[in-house]
Amino acid sequence: MSAPAERDVWGPYLDSLEERRDLYGRMEEVVCEQVAAIAGSPEADPLGWAHAQRELQGRIEGLDRLLEGWEGRLPPDPAREERRSTVREETRQVLERLLALQERALGVLRGSHDAVSGRLKRIHAGRSAVHAYARNLRKDVSA
Repeated sequence: MSAPAERDVWGPYLDSLEERRDLYGRMEEVVCEQVAAIAGSPEADPLGWAHAQRELQGRIEGLDRLLEGWEGRLPPDPAREERRSTVREETRQVLERLLALQERALGVLRGSHDAVSGRLKRIHAGRSAVHAYARNLRKDVSA
């Protein structure tokens, strides 16, 4: 294969690999914003972030399919192989951070749920006490 033909395969491949890494980086930012918002406010609505995550995940999956198609067509090139392994390692590190963030987000959501659940229990207990007081008043009035 001639040098220009190799560039045609490797160039877009490496660009796509780097774009995929960058998309995972953006996903990390989105999840980080989501965790901060939820931690700051138990009533925070994560739907906007969920939409952004779905959109990013769709783009990443498209790149994954594209990269799979290129894998078998890449001619040997040690310098580019090194770049590919570097980008893959960077992507792996971003994915590890993303996983840790998502676990943290889950913990924050659980904490928020527990806090809201506790508030609801207190409200219900207060409401029950008010109803009991009202029943007692009615009994006293009718007696």
